Amino acid sequence: MITAKLRRLRQVTGYAWHRFKMRHTHWRVERRDGSAGFCAYGEERAVVHFARYYLGSADDVVVRRGWHRGDFTAHMRAMTRRYGLAVASDQEVPAGVAAEALAWPWLVAMTITLPATMAEYRRGLNDSAQADVKRIIKQGFRCEVSRDAAKAKEFYHRYYLPSMTSRHGADAYLFGEEDMLALLMEGAFLLEVWRGEEWVSAVLCRHAAEGVAMLRLGWRNGDEDVYRQGAVAALYWLTVAWSVEHGARRLFLGGAAPYLEDGLLVFKSKWGARLDFDASDFNVWRVLTEPAHPVCRAFLATHSVVFKNEAAKRFEVLSGLAREEVNGAEQHAQIAEWRRVN
Repeated sequence: MITAKLRRLRQVTGYAWHRFKMRHTHWRVERRDGSAGFCAYGEERAVVHFARYYLGSADDVVVRRGWHRGDFTAHMRAMTRRYGLAVASDQEVPAGVAAEALAWPWLVAMTITLPATMAEYRRGLNDSAQADVKRIIKQGFRCEVSRDAAKAKEFYHRYYLPSMTSRHGADAYLFGEEDMLALLMEGAFLLEVWRGEEWVSAVLCRHAAEGVAMLRLGWRNGDEDVYRQGAVAALYWLTVAWSVEHGARRLFLGGAAPYLEDGLLVFKSKWGARLDFDASDFNVWRVLTEPAHPVCRAFLATHSVVFKNEAAKRFEVLSGLAREEVNGAEQHAQIAEWRRVN
């Protein structure tokens, strides 16, 4: 009993120390040449994300850890003036800036509304997707469904992990093998994509409300040549085909970074996916911006940021561009408001 109490005390104390550190830790992140930067408070994941998107690289940066007092309102405002952007954890945002800080989502959800037939679905695809479909059919890609745990383990180590780390680096949202096997036990299934006798890619799926949800995907060894040869395009096409065949009304594609120009968001949109307000239940950062700052202005000229508007139950966009200047923006019917900053 004493051992259990001590273990519990250690856990509580450890968590309290972790929360204390997060409340008083910040990271100043700058390009190596010092030309741009930002400051992140209490949320180390923000370091990688905003280095990648705001600064253009998560590798070519210098990160300096610092400490601050409990109320860092003045410090956060000063860093915003200096860099054009400062970001805090949603749990640690100081009261002095909470009302004006943007609720910046980690991800936004993408969903395909499925028609009754594949012929109808194909007619709605753009020219790029149409060209991919022709190549997929010509190369003879096919799918097989598996619920075998050994296959799932192979998928996890040879497909999922190397693909996510090679494509997204430290910004990848990685799940554990036990988590995946638990999903399999709860009814998830592996949709494998084959080209001849070669297993090239796969996605772990499960049945969801009125449809199918894509949970984890990957291509063999995360190899870029396998990707370029159509393994992922075939994965989307064949998952749609399987879902339509089994009467699904919607295909949930998971999340993408909340920028209309983001490559993954554009790729999913190409296959008919659209922003899904109800499915976008991801965490948020709380961000202060200074749009007049040259670095922030340059960022917003190339990144149209998607936010949830809880009052309207739709999305809104903050951008340095007009809606008509952003390719594909008109496709997303759930964008209710477009806020352009100059």
